[in-house]
Amino acid sequence: MLCPAGYSICGIACFDPASYYCSDGSLFQGTDPSGGGSSDSSGSSSSDETAAPADDTTTAADTTAAADDTSTGSGATDTGSTATAATGAYSLVDDFSGSNFFGGFDFFTDSDPTHGYVTYVDQATAQSDGLIAAGNPTTISVDTTNTYPSAGRASVRLTSNKSYNSGTVFVVDLAHMPFGCGTWPAVWLVGPNWPSGGEIDIVEGVNVNANNQMTLHTSPGCTIDTSSQSQTGTNVATDCDATANGNAGCGITDPSASSYGDGFNNGGGGVFAVEWTSSSIKIWRFDRSSIPSDISGGSGVSPDGWGTPAAHWPLGSSCPASFFSNMQIVIDDTFCGDWAGNVFGSGCSGSGMDACNNFVAYQPSSFTDAYWSFNYIRTFA
Repeated sequence: MLCPAGYSICGIACFDPASYYCSDGSLFQGTDPSGGGSSDSSGSSSSDETAAPADDTTTAADTTAAADDTSTGSGATDTGSTATAATGAYSLVDDFSGSNFFGGFDFFTDSDPTHGYVTYVDQATAQSDGLIAAGNPTTISVDTTNTYPSAGRASVRLTSNKSYNSGTVFVVDLAHMPFGCGTWPAVWLVGPNWPSGGEIDIVEGVNVNANNQMTLHTSPGCTIDTSSQSQTGTNVATDCDATANGNAGCGITDPSASSYGDGFNNGGGGVFAVEWTSSSIKIWRFDRSSIPSDISGGSGVSPDGWGTPAAHWPLGSSCPASFFSNMQIVIDDTFCGDWAGNVFGSGCSGSGMDACNNFVAYQPSSFTDAYWSFNYIRTFA
C-alpha cells in the first residue's frame, strides 16, 4: 500500500504522524506515550512512501478492532444487540434498494426545521417532476430547471417508516452525493421528540466542503469521553448538547478529501457504515475499492473486522446510552439555512444568507450535481 507524502502506514491504514500514533496495528489520537516512532502491525518502523491516488487513503482500513469493542475473545455480549459474542456478526434485516427503495420511506413536506431555502415535495410531485427514480441505483434530485424568487427550491426529504434501536448496524452505499454552493445534504438518524431521542449525522457537509462531518446532537448531559476514543477522524467539539453552542453538536471530521462531495463522487463513491451498541456509536467510511467483503456480501456483517472507525463516540457515564432511541433514517438535501447559508462566503461567490438564497433561487443550472445516487441502504441486527 502506498501513502501520500507526509503520511505513515499502520497495518493497512495511512495516517498523519503529527496527530496520531500506531501501536500494534491500531491507530490512536495524540502523541505516542512510549516516545518511540510509529510502528505498523509487524512492529517495524513506518516511513513515508510515494504519493498514491486519494482513494487509497481509506479512513477505515486498520485490521485490529478498537479497544472498547466487545471482541470475540472477551466472551462479552452486547445487551442491546442480537449479535453473538462468538462471531460479532449481525444479520440482514432491511434492504432499501432497487424498485422498492421508496417503499420504506415517507416523504416529508413540512417547512425545513433548519430554515433552508427549500420546498420539500410529496412523492407524487417528486415522481412527476423527475426528482426521484427507483432502480439500480436509486436517484434523488432537486429541481434544476425553474427559478424560485419567492419560495425555496424543490427538493426531497425522506424519513424511514421504521425506527431502530441499539444493536443495529446501518450500511449506506452511495455512488454519488449532492455537492455545490448552497447545498446542505445529509444522511442521518433521529429519535422522537428531538433532541430527546438523539441524532446521529452519518453523511453531512455544506457548499464545497471536501471533508465529511459526523456529529451527535443530544439533550444536555452528553460529552465525548476523549480518553476512550479510537478513531481516524478529528474532534471538532466535545459537547453534544443541542441546546448549547448554536446546536453545533459534537462533530468529528473525516481527514480524507475523498470522504465528501467532489472528491467522494470522483472516486466512484463508497460506503458509510454505523454500528450503534449500548457502549458506543462508530462510523466507518470505505472507498469503493476498499469495501470489506462482508459488506459486499450483504447477508451479514462483522464490524470487529473493519478496523479503526472514522468516528467513535463512547457511551457511558459521560454520554448515557439512553440518550439515543427509536431512531429513524433521514435523507435530505436542503439549501442555505443555518449552516450552509451562514458560511456561504467560504468558497462560494457572495457572503451571507441573502447571497445564498439568491443563488439558490436564480441559478437552477448550478444544481445539476446536487443529487443522491444510492446503491442501497441496509440495516443489520
